[in-house]
Amino acid sequence: MGKGFKLKMFGKEMLELRSGDSNSSSFSLKDLSGDLLNIFGGGRSKSGQIVNQKTSIGFSAVTAGVRIIAETIASLSLNVHQVASDGNSSINYNHNLQHLLNAEPYHLYTSFVFRELLITNAIMWGNGYAHIVRNSLNKILGFKILKPDTVTPFFHNDELFYKVQGLEDPISALDMIHIHGFVKDGIVGVALTDIAKESIGAGLAMQELASKFFANGGIFKGVLTTTQALKDDQYKRMKASWDERNTGSDNHWKEPLLEGGLEYKPMTLSPEQSQLLESRKFQLIEIARFLRLPPHKLADLDKSTNNNIEHQSIEFVTDTIRPWVKRVEQELNRKVFAEREKATTTARFNLTSLLRGDVKARGEFYSKMFSIGVYSPNKILKLEGQNTYEGGDERFVQGAYIPISIIKEKYQADVAKIVSETKANADAD
Repeated sequence: MGKGFKLKMFGKEMLELRSGDSNSSSFSLKDLSGDLLNIFGGGRSKSGQIVNQKTSIGFSAVTAGVRIIAETIASLSLNVHQVASDGNSSINYNHNLQHLLNAEPYHLYTSFVFRELLITNAIMWGNGYAHIVRNSLNKILGFKILKPDTVTPFFHNDELFYKVQGLEDPISALDMIHIHGFVKDGIVGVALTDIAKESIGAGLAMQELASKFFANGGIFKGVLTTTQALKDDQYKRMKASWDERNTGSDNHWKEPLLEGGLEYKPMTLSPEQSQLLESRKFQLIEIARFLRLPPHKLADLDKSTNNNIEHQSIEFVTDTIRPWVKRVEQELNRKVFAEREKATTTARFNLTSLLRGDVKARGEFYSKMFSIGVYSPNKILKLEGQNTYEGGDERFVQGAYIPISIIKEKYQADVAKIVSETKANADAD
């Protein structure tokens, strides 16, 4: 009677060893390579390419897309605002978190690097983590970035905690900044490499195909023919000689040396004929879709014109950057401020600089805002990053504009005057 042995990992049967009465044995792998890839990071796409965080950065569309989002958010001003009773707000430069958020969240990196890492991890891994470091008095001392693959969220008594490799005690959700990418359950985000695995895999495969195309001198395939039968040593020598002279872009223009009646019949296929270039451009658009990026941000200007490029840039802010900004703002506002502060204190990004048009458009906009008394000269100077001047907070309106209330008062006064004069004339008669 046969005996067997099975190996299970993470609840999945991975390996089976069988033996029979005939003293023969067989060894069976249960798709071991694919499962190990999924367990220890990454997965193999249908194109045959391994797709994970490490391999994906080799695909230019992914790297460029993630960088443009992360670096844009990192370059924005992030300030602590104090809201007054009348609803107006101003930057609170004296707040403890102002320096941490806008300049140096942790002693190892600047605010730019901190936010760039946080957003990059949130996109590529689906989760960006930063431990809120506090002292014994609960004062926040900094924000420490954690590697996503070292953090595991879990629940205990309906409370969310985070287990971090290397730390004995779990971290409470109130002490963890957690920025999600695409989410399905509200707790753990999904990595871009999982959502777009097939698109990234196809892009990597096309990239590899293009590299091999040029490595082989721009010729996909050719056939060496002869009417004679070749011996093994003749075949090996012929193959070695051919590879030496004709493989690689440096050998593209070298003439092949043929002997013994050999004839070479090339089977050439240009990248255009194989639609390689069009396919690679399509994969760029696919990545742009996943990241919600206008294609021109990935250097695809086919659909961009001088008339629509500004509107596409505005869409980049409203459709791509603003959702990420809101994720960060809301996570900060609910975890870094004391309960007594939450009603009047908020962390806020400044998106104004991204929404500004060209010089002419800004000038026309400021002129309109100034003429109706919305913006003072100092307000305009601040928006342009210039120094203000004394007396520049006064607001002005054009002389032809009169408030309705004043018109009503003047009308009533005129009517009263006419009535009074009419009555006086009547009495005189």
